[in-house]
Amino acid sequence: MPNFTITREVVQADSIGCHDFQTTQLEGDMATINTPGATLDGDIVWYIDANPGYVVDVLYFDIPNTQPTSVAQSTGYKTREDDGSHLGLPNGVLGVVIEQVNSTRIKFTIFLHPSTTHGITGSVFVMPSSNVNISIPIEGCARAINKTASFRFSTPQEEGVETSAEIAQELENSLADDTSGGEVIDVTLPVRENENNEIINYTVEVIDGYEFVSAPVLSVSTGGYSSTSTTKTNSTGKVTSTTFKISKTV
Repeated sequence: MPNFTITREVVQADSIGCHDFQTTQLEGDMATINTPGATLDGDIVWYIDANPGYVVDVLYFDIPNTQPTSVAQSTGYKTREDDGSHLGLPNGVLGVVIEQVNSTRIKFTIFLHPSTTHGITGSVFVMPSSNVNISIPIEGCARAINKTASFRFSTPQEEGVETSAEIAQELENSLADDTSGGEVIDVTLPVRENENNEIINYTVEVIDGYEFVSAPVLSVSTGGYSSTSTTKTNSTGKVTSTTFKISKTV
């Protein structure tokens, strides 16, 4: 699923047809921009809005069979013109500008009129005597918002017991001493929808000369978290170390 919706910005002068993406025009109407009350909008604005829990980014949206115009491209800003195949932008559409509004909205402006600002050239669109259907193939997807995970491990009070925590290498993380004597670990999970993200390996072990009466246990069952464990034993079969691998599905 795309996990986003596309809507059109309707201005007062637009003569909307059966839906917001259809307008009623007369033969000979000429596309204009920055002209209040114009009968044919020369810069038609669409908005791509992410569904709740998702974000959209200009980086991940494009139009196949197009190329950048002559102006400089930058982060959060793309301009596109047809590459000559007329498979990306149909006749009448001179160019498209894709701009980041915020993390959940992209502005997608379709130009039927030249724009020096965006390096869009060509002839102004004039409404012919027959209906015009324009189809623009947009490729892209919304991505799940980064999820965070926070852990607090209390330092064992038993003599001879030590603990350690190893964060998954790919994760941004911080590890700090907690004022209560435990450890606080905050991590940002990568965007991998419905995948199990390995977060941390937490190890409880004894120093030389000690052994556990029974293997340590850790239960994690809240909010998509899960854990598995592995143990090490000494020559007499007594447990000396247990490592818990904690993961979360996002």
